[in-house]
Amino acid sequence: MGSRTLSLAVEEQLRSLCLKDFPCGHGCWSKSRGSIFEEQSWGYSEQDEGREGAAKEEEEALMEHLTSPLSPWRHEGSWSPQAPTLRELSVRKPELLHGNFIFSHFNTLRIVDKGVSIVDDGLLRFSNLRELVLSANKISELQAEYLPCTLQVLELYANQVSSLKGLSSQPLPCLQHLGLGCNRLGSPADIQYLTGTLWPRLVSLDLSWSGFQGQRALVDALATLPSLRTLVLEGNPLTLTPSYPGFILDSLPRLLYLDATRVTPDDHHRFEGLAKMRDQIVDQAMATVTVRRIRGVPDPLLTVDESVPEFPVVSYSYFVNYEFLSQSPPGNKQAGSDTASTSDPMAPIAEKMDGGIVGIYQTPKENCEEETTNTPKPDTTARTMESLETNHCSIDVIMNSTHKLAWAESMDYDHTSVHSVGDLGSFKSFVLRGLWLTVEEEKVLSWPAPSGEQPITKSTTEKKGGKEVD
Repeated sequence: MGSRTLSLAVEEQLRSLCLKDFPCGHGCWSKSRGSIFEEQSWGYSEQDEGREGAAKEEEEALMEHLTSPLSPWRHEGSWSPQAPTLRELSVRKPELLHGNFIFSHFNTLRIVDKGVSIVDDGLLRFSNLRELVLSANKISELQAEYLPCTLQVLELYANQVSSLKGLSSQPLPCLQHLGLGCNRLGSPADIQYLTGTLWPRLVSLDLSWSGFQGQRALVDALATLPSLRTLVLEGNPLTLTPSYPGFILDSLPRLLYLDATRVTPDDHHRFEGLAKMRDQIVDQAMATVTVRRIRGVPDPLLTVDESVPEFPVVSYSYFVNYEFLSQSPPGNKQAGSDTASTSDPMAPIAEKMDGGIVGIYQTPKENCEEETTNTPKPDTTARTMESLETNHCSIDVIMNSTHKLAWAESMDYDHTSVHSVGDLGSFKSFVLRGLWLTVEEEKVLSWPAPSGEQPITKSTTEKKGGKEVD
């Protein structure tokens, strides 16, 4: 599909106003146009008949066609609040409808989901433009010289912008809101363009659902924005760290809103001092996986045929497998044996963030426990999955398991493991994909051993799906 310019999309919206068609513009349907549009072809004057003629209407009647909720000529004009007023002007003062006036009439343009991929210089014709919303388009690059210097609001949510270099080449002096959420931003090069030198009047900044990972570098840049009061960072990998949002709030004390939530004095007091601990801020996430109990597994003895031989004796046990990222640090311990090591660099931050981290790290295990089995167990080597992020081609995951329990109506595992993740981008993709769990059944067959020999056992494992896991 070819490129589509913003000028083309705006022209289509302007044509939809039908400014030259009934009941707008110059036309014989308007009585106020005078004798210029009088119909001469009928051979008589309307005044001689004592009536106005069905083809002409008063100005107020034409206005009612534009504003009545039941009128087929009513135009909502959701793409600009000035669109309905321009149509009204086309009835009251149609002589004003020339190109320069039309373009200067608009203060707001909302061109949403129109397939726009190029912002061209045609936008400069809108000399009084204050608000430009280009959400849900296909814009990958934006040149500041094609934007009117009068802009106060620029919204580019859900596009394909991968660099801020073009937007910062000629800063907009009046810009108060910049919406860059859900784009392909997040590199260190992007951070250097988020400074007060370029955006001295910026009050609101939306960077949500992007790829920013480094809190300290981002905070250093945002702290130079003297007017910043509203910041949106949700959906970024850095929000997965224990130090978020405390470090951001303490480092940017002038913020009034963070992630659409009002920042209260209690919030500032709660996180006071985190900015001074910046050397201990680590771009690392902690995730706790807990499997409390399982219900709903059918009783395996209900399906046993009473006519089968006495041997082999069959015993059943169940355990839960789940995949997690393989970036866990070496030397982790089994969950339930200790608490997190106090030498962990994240420990002081976690303690500041209300209660610290409960639990310990866990080393991915190749089996739930030692077994004698001839049936292959689930793949316990690290493997890859498709990533949801464009900058991560694949993510390494490894299988983790709970201990095994004999069947019961409610099997209480009380399994807890804490995973440390250093690659925040991969962790974000993993979280968006979701945590996959499988409940597996192990069946052990036992025969009595001849005298002087060890008992013989044979185990098999079957996967169970759709079970309730708390």
